[in-house]
Amino acid sequence: MRRFTVSKSLDEAIRETRQAMCEASRYVLNGFELLVGVKPVLYPSRYMDPRGEVMWRTVTNLISEIEDSKAYVDFSEAAQNLSA
Repeated sequence: MRRFTVSKSLDEAIRETRQAMCEASRYVLNGFELLVGVKPVLYPSRYMDPRGEVMWRTVTNLISEIEDSKAYVDFSEAAQNLSA
């Protein structure tokens, strides 16, 4: 299994990621290697596929409604107690 570290340069990370994706395609597709395109998106920007925009907006709106409602319960403290 490949491991990636954040200390790598962007070029190194892209090169290693492309290699891993090509290797995975060969494994899954019985030796056939897919071409891998790269379009880096750097913070604070984020990648957004137009095909998923409506769904992403729906999910974020639902999360906002839940967080703003009185029905929202913060279970983080309970979860911390369980893991202790």
